[in-house]
Amino acid sequence: MDKILIHDLQFHAHTGVPEAERLTGQRYSVDLELVCDVSKPGRSDDFRDAVDYAAVCRTVVEVGSGRHFALAEALAEAIAAAILDRFPVREVLIRAKKLHPPVSEIRGYFGVEIRRRKEQDSETDASQQK
Repeated sequence: MDKILIHDLQFHAHTGVPEAERLTGQRYSVDLELVCDVSKPGRSDDFRDAVDYAAVCRTVVEVGSGRHFALAEALAEAIAAAILDRFPVREVLIRAKKLHPPVSEIRGYFGVEIRRRKEQDSETDASQQK
């Protein structure tokens, strides 16, 4: 299956277990893999046949910066649910990275990676296996 890739989408999110960390927030970077059929827009070269990349990015930023989450896992779940609900994609991989975690020994990031599929695809796959 085809994939649309979006790498290093950054925004300010309010996550953290301590309330003070949630209030202050921190910078996140999100990578996305959207599994969908891109053959129609590939043949037509018409943007109306394609997933709107900019709208996907706006959705991620809206979800990521619009709510407070204790855990990066919850942030990733909310982003995945919004994308699967709003766009014609079968599956999404979300890689959410807290760029400046409050641990002095970390020079990189804390992050989570999740892969979620649309419900009907899971049900279709299960019925086909019977």
